[in-house]
Amino acid sequence: MAHRSATGSYSFFMELYENVNDHSLDAIISWTNNSNNSFIVWDVPRFCTRILPKSVEFGKNFSEFVSELRHHGFLRIDPLETLMGLGFLTLVGVTEKDSTRDATSKFENPILNKLDAHVSGLLDLVSSEEDFAGKPGKSASSPAAFQDLGEAVATIAKASQSSSVAVALSSHDNESKLSSVSALELVLGLFEDCRYKSESKKPSLSSVDIVGFGTGPELENKLKYAEDVSYGVIFGRELINSPANVLTPAVISDEASKVASTFSDVFSANILNEEQCRELKMGSYLAVASASAKANPPFFIHLVYRPPSGSVRTKHVLIGKGLTFDSDGYNIKAGPGSSINLMKFDMGGSAAILCAAKAIGEIKHPGVEVHFIVAVCENMISGTGMRHGDVK
Repeated sequence: MAHRSATGSYSFFMELYENVNDHSLDAIISWTNNSNNSFIVWDVPRFCTRILPKSVEFGKNFSEFVSELRHHGFLRIDPLETLMGLGFLTLVGVTEKDSTRDATSKFENPILNKLDAHVSGLLDLVSSEEDFAGKPGKSASSPAAFQDLGEAVATIAKASQSSSVAVALSSHDNESKLSSVSALELVLGLFEDCRYKSESKKPSLSSVDIVGFGTGPELENKLKYAEDVSYGVIFGRELINSPANVLTPAVISDEASKVASTFSDVFSANILNEEQCRELKMGSYLAVASASAKANPPFFIHLVYRPPSGSVRTKHVLIGKGLTFDSDGYNIKAGPGSSINLMKFDMGGSAAILCAAKAIGEIKHPGVEVHFIVAVCENMISGTGMRHGDVK
């Protein structure tokens, strides 16, 4: 956010604002008519990409416009925010010292850490996957653009009802990584959940050949990684798509047990029933579940992943919301805007947790211990009542 109070700056920006006649800019700029004639820019990146180009239409060239901004003292903004608002490609130069991490695995360099937060941890993800340490002449990149390739192939295959597809690409510096991303998005793009449809067409695509991504063990490992992640995500989507009368707390508990038993070499499970939760004085949790407890009793799920070998360098805890349906009890959600028809999705957090557990069980990440926690229950007036979205 940037702020400036001055009669000259207010007049200048107000004139520009009125002439560009684009009142969608209200989400970017807030004008106040107090004695100071203040204006506030709430969204600096959008300001840079939306208002600066408009200055040309207003009869000012870019340099003249920027000079006027500086004259009014406006350009005292965070350069990092400006960076994130401009360009399709962002290059970040680092040294080995910049790449060092603290005890929580975050970058010690505060600027790099802030930039990583701006891109939702992408710098950390890319550098970790490629073991990038900032050595001279080395680089790491995000293959995000190749996600679109997988999605596009899936879309075309569905539309044409093809039984096989071949994709040819020119070589790339990181062929195996890009093949992994493309394969992941392709599998997810082809997924359709038809379990609760009376009539549905089976997918016609049976094979995809990708040419230009090389061969060898590294490629096989990356494709296996894509397979593990994609089927974990599909597992989570199937949980979320299930109606609340099918996906009860007991069913989610059973699915968690199946994950632990399938990967018993790296997973342990501790699932508490209602009585065990009461002994641990989980009063608030049980109060939410109480009205439905007879028909759909609650379960408290705790799965633990430990690597099959080697020491544990870091520990993480993932917690997911597990309300299989949330009518809000006696404070029932009703009327326009209540969105009670969407309340089966209140278990989306638990689905994300279990799909992550399944993927991690397949991949078997070294050096990390992960705890997966879900307090699953139903918040209803009656556990036997019909809910929005139930399938009979």
